[in-house]
Formats: sequence, structure tokens, C-alpha cells
Amino acid sequence: MKHQNNFDMLRLVAAVMVLYGHAFVLAGSQPPIIAGSSVHSLGVRIFFVISGYLIYISWIRDPHLWRYASKRALRILPALWCVVLLSALLLGPVVTSLSPNEYFSHKMVQNYIWNNATLAPQFRLPGVFDENIRPGVNGSLWSIPAEVLMYIVTPLILLAGALLRQKGLVLIATFVIVSAGALYFGYVNVPKPQIIFYRSDLTAILRIAPYFLAGMIFAHFRLERIFNAQAALLMFLAVTALKTDKVILETAKLIAIPYIMLTFAVGYTSIFRVASKFGDLSYGIFLYGFPVQQALLHWGPGMDGQTNFLLALPVSAVLAFLSWRWVEKPALSWKPKSSRS
Repeated sequence: MKHQNNFDMLRLVAAVMVLYGHAFVLAGSQPPIIAGSSVHSLGVRIFFVISGYLIYISWIRDPHLWRYASKRALRILPALWCVVLLSALLLGPVVTSLSPNEYFSHKMVQNYIWNNATLAPQFRLPGVFDENIRPGVNGSLWSIPAEVLMYIVTPLILLAGALLRQKGLVLIATFVIVSAGALYFGYVNVPKPQIIFYRSDLTAILRIAPYFLAGMIFAHFRLERIFNAQAALLMFLAVTALKTDKVILETAKLIAIPYIMLTFAVGYTSIFRVASKFGDLSYGIFLYGFPVQQALLHWGPGMDGQTNFLLALPVSAVLAFLSWRWVEKPALSWKPKSSRS
């Protein structure tokens, strides 16, 4: 599918949206809102739609559990482990308010590395960014366990569908059930206190899971034939102009966002090939953006969100390029080949 679609561009846009929204939140101001959602939460939703679409295709092309798991692990873990180690062993000692001995002997450092490496998010390091408006080293890491959970769920859904010889029906039923749960527990009756499992907020995961499933449905039913640029534009204008109940708005977005994004992604041949000229930088920008933004606010207290974004973007892009060139791309070369290959 390389260069026959706009997935690289969309992923890059989603990563920049996350960076942009976080810049305002971390600076203590209101992030831009689109269709009732912050721009960074929309960026995460776009990531999940794309993932659902592409992961479904990956499984269908090679429905082998070990190879599937290996491919997913090689895409997610090496870059994650790298940013976790750099944050704990390089950035942390530079910006912490503790002495080097106090910092490295603190149990939080070891826990930070272990927990994040094993997909149990931990956001704090001892004395690091404690004086920032929003303390925490890398808040973006919360969504990675959600992504991995959907990787695990995907073959379970598709294998169940294959056994029942009703793959499409099982997909739709799962989407409806999960979406209903997301709307009810995410917006109508939000659990208090939060339901935490393996250091992850299950309600937050539930809110974005339907977008992954929507991407899978579009891929399964090959809905490219219904994609239309004018319809996507009208849908975008409608959902952004909609002023209504939160549940109705979220339901509209569950329909609109996957359609709009996938219309742009696969409804045309690639019109933004420059997006992949330097490799796939989206994951790296997503991983490194938050700690870069926190570091800028640490050294420049009082910095506004717009300035933070403009300074963080090029730094994060450079780190993302290095991550792609020296970590992600080499790791992907180890992906196991399918029997068809």
C-alpha cells in the first residue's frame, strides 16, 4: 500500500495535532476545540481509526498469531523503550531538583523504566517537572496500552467471526456494544473513582476503542466505494457545527471521523508523498513531543502554548527522525515474513 494512499500524511497530521493540543494544556490554557473535543484528543482518535483499518488488513493478509504479535511488538516496543530510557537516564538527571545520587537511588526511576517498558504507564520521575503547571514526564504514554489492547482484541474478534462464519456481524456487534459502553460510561455515568487496571484508566480506553473498531469495519466491508470528498466535507462541516447533547455529538463523531479520515487516506492516490520522505515520523513525534514540551516549559516558565508548539515541533521532528532512522526502521527489518512472502 506504500505511496498509494495518504496514511503517512494522516499519521503525521494526527501526531502534530497531539503536540499542538498538549502545548496549550501544559502551558495552563484551553486547547483548541473542534467538534466538542480538544484537538489532541481528536489526533488520538485519528490514530486509532488508521490503526484499526491497517491492523485488520495486516491480520487478513497473514492470520498467524506469532507473526502478527511479532510485527506489532517490533513496531511499538523498541521506540517506546528508547524514549523511556532517555527520559529516565538522560533528561531526568538534567532537569531534576534532586542531586544525582538522590535521583538515581530513588525507586521511582527504576519503577518508571519497568512500568512504562511493560505498558503500565507511569508519568512521574523524582523531582522532574514538579514545578511545571502540569507535572509529568510523558503523558502521551497513556494511549499505548490502549493501542496494544486493541492489537490483542483484533485476532480474537476475527477468529470468533471466522468460527461463526459471520465475521462482519461479529465486528458490527462488537462495535455497537463497545460504542454503547463508551457513550454511557464515558459521558453519561462516568465511574467515580476511575476504574484503573494495570495502571491504565479503563474509561479513557473505552472512549477511543470504538474508533479502532470503526476502522476495522471500513476495511472488512471495503467501504472505499462509498467514499466521496464532497460528502466528507459536508460531514465535517455538520459535525463541527453541531451544538447538541454530548452523547449525540460523540455518536456523530463515531460515524463522521472514520469516514472523513479514511476518505482522505484511501479515496485518492498519494498526494502528499513528501510526508514519508524522511520516514514515518509520526510515532516519534508522538513519543518525544510531550517531554520536549515539558522541558521547554521547565527552562522557560510562563511560555504560552503557541510558542511552546512552535519550538517543540522542530525539536520533536528531529528526535523522531533519529528514532525512525536508528530504532524503528532497523526494528521493522526484523519483522517475520509471511508464508505467502
